[in-house]
Amino acid sequence: MKLDKRIYLLVYLNENLDPSNGGNFELQDKEMKSYKMKILPLFNRLALFNTTDFSYQAHLRLVM
Repeated sequence: MKLDKRIYLLVYLNENLDPSNGGNFELQDKEMKSYKMKILPLFNRLALFNTTDFSYQAHLRLVM
């Protein structure tokens, strides 16, 4: 049986995380030149999205 990734699920569970410290999750365009969406790391936030051949994402470094 061959299994493939179809969806990503990201949940932020840090209650005291300040978005100014980084840790944003960002979705890039196909050319990887710009970001199409930024998801701030806020407590209890859920990001759910499907995967495709062009699912490019980045997770910015968290600075505490």
